[in-house]
This record gives sequence, structure tokens and C-alpha cells, in this order.
Amino acid sequence: MKNSFKQKALAGSLAALMAVSVLPMGGALAADAPAGTPYGADGSYDVTVPHVLVNQVYGGSDDGAASHSFIELYNPCADAISLTGWELQYRSSADGEMTGWASLALTGSIPAGGYYLVRCAAIDDPAAADYQVPAGNQEWDVQLHNKGVAVALFSQDVTLEDSFTGAIGEGSRPAGYVDLLAVQGNDGEDAQTPPAYEGSYAPEQSKKKAVRRAGFADTDDNGQDIEVIDYSGTVEDDKAPHAPEAAGETPEEPETPQEPADTPQAETYRNGSFEENAALTLERLNSVQIGEANPDGAVAEIVAYNADTKEAYVVNGQDGLLYIFNVTETGLSQKASKDMRGLVEGFAYGDMTSVAVDTVNDRIAVALQAENYADPGRIVLLDYDLEMTAAYEAGVQPDMVTFTHDGSKVLSANEGEPRNGYVEGAVDPAGSVTVVDLAAGTAVNAGFEAFDAAALAAEGVLIGMANGEMNTAAADLEPEYIAVSADDSMAYVSLQEANAIAAVDLTAGEVVSVRSMGFKDLSLEENAIDLVEDGKYEAKTYPDALGVYMPDAISVYEADGVNYLVTANEGDSREWTDYLNEAEVTLTASDGSQAEEVRVLDKTCTTLPDESKEYLYGGRSFAIYNADTMELVYESGNEFEARTAAYLPAWFNCSNDNIDIDDRSAKKGPEAESVTVGQIGNDMYAFIALERIGGVMVYNVTQPAEAAYVNYINTRDFSEDIKEDVSPEGLCFISSNDAPTGKPMLLAACEVSGTVAAYTMGGGATEVPTPETPSDGGQTGTDTDGGDNQSGANFSTGEGSGWMLAIPVLAGAAALTSPRLRRKKQA
Repeated sequence: MKNSFKQKALAGSLAALMAVSVLPMGGALAADAPAGTPYGADGSYDVTVPHVLVNQVYGGSDDGAASHSFIELYNPCADAISLTGWELQYRSSADGEMTGWASLALTGSIPAGGYYLVRCAAIDDPAAADYQVPAGNQEWDVQLHNKGVAVALFSQDVTLEDSFTGAIGEGSRPAGYVDLLAVQGNDGEDAQTPPAYEGSYAPEQSKKKAVRRAGFADTDDNGQDIEVIDYSGTVEDDKAPHAPEAAGETPEEPETPQEPADTPQAETYRNGSFEENAALTLERLNSVQIGEANPDGAVAEIVAYNADTKEAYVVNGQDGLLYIFNVTETGLSQKASKDMRGLVEGFAYGDMTSVAVDTVNDRIAVALQAENYADPGRIVLLDYDLEMTAAYEAGVQPDMVTFTHDGSKVLSANEGEPRNGYVEGAVDPAGSVTVVDLAAGTAVNAGFEAFDAAALAAEGVLIGMANGEMNTAAADLEPEYIAVSADDSMAYVSLQEANAIAAVDLTAGEVVSVRSMGFKDLSLEENAIDLVEDGKYEAKTYPDALGVYMPDAISVYEADGVNYLVTANEGDSREWTDYLNEAEVTLTASDGSQAEEVRVLDKTCTTLPDESKEYLYGGRSFAIYNADTMELVYESGNEFEARTAAYLPAWFNCSNDNIDIDDRSAKKGPEAESVTVGQIGNDMYAFIALERIGGVMVYNVTQPAEAAYVNYINTRDFSEDIKEDVSPEGLCFISSNDAPTGKPMLLAACEVSGTVAAYTMGGGATEVPTPETPSDGGQTGTDTDGGDNQSGANFSTGEGSGWMLAIPVLAGAAALTSPRLRRKKQA
């Protein structure tokens, strides 16, 4: 067991070292008792006075069910309570090393009707725990015992002597006493009797279980007031520990705390982009809801636009419906929906993952995965009336679908994930790209059987390892997204987990290359990142760490006759049953400070070029590569974190299922999820969706090596965990020539909130005259003066011109499976 007396520096100086302010035993305070304490106007102790509670205590020891021990406080008062100067005391009678009480000086405040979490030391293998305890308001490097535990709360410094023992009542409460929660070990031994308790105690705690006040009850009887929470099973959200600033249950008739009007926290929602005078601005027209919001996502995922009918198609992976919306000057309005689950005769439907539009031949493509994760999927073609016209067998787990510019071929990226892991008898399906020649009616799967895994690893491609052996390239490489070259000769495919890009010759139907994307040097100042969950933005450099780009969505556009790939550098780990290629480490920054529990690639599960380095998931950025040489020509450095911290400081690096500041810092940061490129006037713009904090970044990429930030819009409402547009998964650019507004538009499908947002664009960039579409209607033209009419990309996502194609549609499809197999993306 970890040393119960070892304290973290960030917890502040320890009051246990101060031998003053002990025990007047009368149980009374002065008449001006601090707010949030159980004392009446006359200073006498009164447990019925609303006061801060020790609400839940969990001791995990070395191998508990939860990743960390923790103590949770709750404030039922109508006002926030400052905890500065307050103190927690902990002792266990079952821990033979504990000869006294350990103390923690508290800082900050606890909101009205809210919680304050003290996360204590981790178990020996926190990653293997059944429940992951979120980062706390404070961290305490003390590992609570799982038996014979007492935790006491005081509103001032106090040193507890051995005389503070047994049933605490009138005459034995020290000055500043607020609350105490205690429990006996479940073995019922005398040695497990808690050192102190209120009224009585119950023999309920073990390394799997916590004790929690039932309904926030405090009758000064621990044995009667508690309920047991078992962290080895499913825990209800309202019973689990609440991350910092979670609102929690609301006390009766509370006054809503008001944020200071002069702080950024006061503005929880913004309908327009942050840079009001930028060359390109965005404003939300409206947002429509499909399905119920879901913290695990899979609600509104992919969106595509039909320039012929002025309709948008949205994939709802939660219920198997393809939604159809009218796109008008005022935004989106629902027209119909199509149930895709029983459409293909003889096919056992598992999931719908993608949609694309071909305006050359008036058809729509939808990707379907099979119920059995190892069975081939289907590419289904629909006409504009949503009647099925054809279905083609695809590879295993088709996760993205797109057409070529001329509409002659339809392609799917087939991930082939080993969803049962690598246990005996499990299947690791081959990843592939399906190429369907629509005129011939033939489909081929371009796989990776011709590639040697060891040779790829030697060139910097990341190859997974299982059971001590390197996986084959055919099984391990998992196609994620496809972007088609301007001349329809080549498809570029992101292999996210391998940190690589594959090239597929569309004439031969073969994969011709697999090349590493390289790594991000985190020792450079321009790449400084925030890895510490301390409630603030503070970017630092790390000399022994590299970022692994691992893009999700990719786009391709042409500049001066060269194809350029634009990548959204999200990062993703592999987690299947008992297999996880993620580890937690402590990293030392260039200034000597440390970042703890940083998520990195597990060196026993992945081939890595330099094992003296730690490899972090994702680049927290977007990048531009020469598609032919894979030379990196631009990378956005730390701009995503720096700008979101400046615009939204109270919610910096929060996640898509909570608004807790710094929640994602030690993980993957904002996670660039989707990207699309569109031409407006004479300039090219990249739109990059951020999955976690939300919103869309805009960059001018006309000159690839000199890409420049333009603007940011985020229409999430931060007054609640999930409100308005949360977690954009798929983006769809609509040209001014195709948009009903006469101005460029952007559609964003947001998978957690289950909303689809419609944005219109303004600013000087939209005032530049846009040439008319080519004579062929913009469907297959190669006119480089095609303006912002990008009907070429309309084939897949409602974007693009005849000479460039951006393929963003499927942000987040890495985690998509059939509903019963769907996995939550690894944190």
C-alpha cells in the first residue's frame, strides 16, 4: 500500500504540521461561524443547519475496483462556500502504518448544490480498474485504506490527537468541526472499527465499494445515513464522483449562483464566430435535433449535401435512420427519414456509418456494417427518392463512403477492427478499400497483403503487437477515411492507428504505398502543450515526448498543380475487450515540472521508432502534406489549445460529455476530428472540427506552406454538460453557387448532442466575385477558376469543385460498430 502520509505539493501546506487550534471540546463556535458549517446563530452545533457534507468516501488500496481512492464533498447550501482554510483529516484503523491522522489543506470553493472532489492516490494498475475516477478539484497523494476508515471535515486548521476517537458527539467535537463519515471494514473485525464515527457505523466497505450519504442525509449517525456504491459494476452517474464544477443535485429553493459579469465565464453561449472583423465570419442559422443526446455519441454523425435538391442527408447511427432535411435561407428543416436496417435482403444489419451524394448520376451511397463484426458490409445505392437501386458487398466494417468526381466509382474505407480483441478464437479482419466500378457492376477489395509489417515498421509506420508478436500488415492496418485526387486516379486513405497514409491506384484497384506521417517534436516551443490537469492553461515543452498525428478525417485539394492532403490530427488508441495499447506515464517538462498520468502508446503493444521517447496520441492540430511525397509543409502547432484557452478559458480542454476545465489535457487535448476544404472567392479555406471542446477552426490554406488562422466558432452552450451543438463529427461545405443563401454555408453533424447545425458565412472573403460553374454543371470540370462552387466534392459531402475534393464526412467513425458492438472512444 502507498504511504498514507505522503502529501502532494499542490495540495498546499499540511495543517497536520500545525500543532495549534486543537480541541476546545465544547462543540461550539463563535456566533460568526463560517458559512457552510452546522452551527446556529448562537454558535451552538446544529446538524440541521445546511452545511458542507463529506458525501462519499472510497478506499481502493492497491487493487480496488476504482482507479483511485477519493473523497467527495457536497454543498446543499444556497450559496457557494469558500473552502480556503478548510481541512480534511483521514485515518484508518486497519492500516498498521497509520499512527495518526493525515490532513489536507483545501483550496478554492464548492458551488451551491455542487461537489468538490479530492482524488487520492491510484491503485497499482489504474488503467485496469472497472471505474475511472475523474481528476479532482485537488489531488492528494494518499491512498485511502478500504477498511476501518474515517474522514473528517473542518473549517479551520486542526491537529487531531488520539483522544479524537469513538463516537463523536457533544463535548468531543473540536473547534471548526463540520462533518465526519466513517465505515467499518466488511470483515467485521475489531481492528477494522473506524477510529472515529458519528452515532454508529456499518460494516460495508471493501476495495470494491464506497459509502455515500443516501440523499445527502446527515443525522449524525453514519450507520443509518449511508448507502453503498459498488464500483465493480455499473454506477449511476448521479452516484459516481463528480468532476470539478459539476452542478450535481440542486438543493431545495436554491439561488442560482451568478458568474461575475466581467469574466469570460459569464458568456456560456455565442452564436457567431469569435473574430468579428475577420475576412471570413460564421453565424449559426439554426440547429435541429435528431434523436436523444448521448454522451457516447453515435447520434448525428455524418452529413452530406445534395446541390440538385437542396437537401442534406444525416446519418443517425443510434437508430439506423437516414434523415433528410431541406436546406433553406433560414437553415434546416426536417423532410423525411429512411430506415436502413432491413433494406438489403439476406443481410444482417449492424450499423450505418456514412453517406455520400453523386450529382452526376443522381444517386446516394450509404455504408452499412454487418451485425457480425467479422462479416462483409454493404454499399447501398439509392436514387433521389430514396429507393434502393443496387447493393454491393464491401470489405469488413465499411466506415466511410465516397464517389469519384466523375461518379464512375464508389469507394469505402473498411476498418476491419478486432472487436473481440486478440484472445484465442477471436478474429482480426483484414482492413481494405472497396472500389466499385459502377458501369461494370464489379467490386474489388484493395488490401495490404503485399506489405510486410516489419518493413513498414522500419519506415516509421506503427504496427500493433498482440500476444508478444507483431501483427500482419493485412490484419493490422485499418482504413479510416478516403480523399480522391483531382483527376480521379488516386485515393488517399488515412490509417489512423498506424499514423500512416495509404495510396490506392483506382485504375488497378490496388494499394501502391503506405507511408508514415512522421512525428511531432514536443520539445519545440511552437509545439508546447498543456498536459497538467490543474484548472488552467499552461503550455510547456517536453524533450522526451513526441506527438503521433494519427489523423481521423482527411481532405485533398490542388494548388499550383500539386495535390495536398489536409489532416485532422485526432489520435486514437485501440481498446478491445482486455486489449488496450495505452499506458499512463509521468513526463518531465523542460522546466523540470512534471505532468502525471499522461496517456501514451504502450510500448509493449506497438512498434515505435525510438523507445527512449514517449509517444502521445494525436497532434492537437491539423497539418498539410504534399500528397505525392508525404512531405509535411504546414502544421498548426499549439494554436488549437492556445486559441480555445483564450476564447473559452473556463472550459479549456473540457470534454464532450462534461464542461470540466483541463479534463482532456493529459489525454488527447481538443482532438481535431473532421476537416473539409472549400474555395471562397479566390482563396481556399480549411474547416477543422474539434471533437471535445467543440467548435470549428477556420484557416486560409491558399498557400499551403503559409496557412494562416482566420476564425473560430463554437455554438455549444457551456451552461450544461451537453447543450446545443456538442462534438462535431462530420462537416459539409456548401458553395455559394449551390447554397440557398447565396453565401457559402457549413453544416456540422454533432454526435453527442444529436444536433445538426447550419452556419452561413460572411466577411470580405465572401464579397469576392465567384465565377460561374463550368459548362458541365460543375460535376466533372477541371476549371481552376471554379470559385467556391465545389460540386466535385458534392459527390461525397456537398463540397468541392471539379478540381479539388474535400472528404470530411465521417468524423469519429473509428468507433462505429453495430449498436450492440459499438464501443465508446477511448478517453
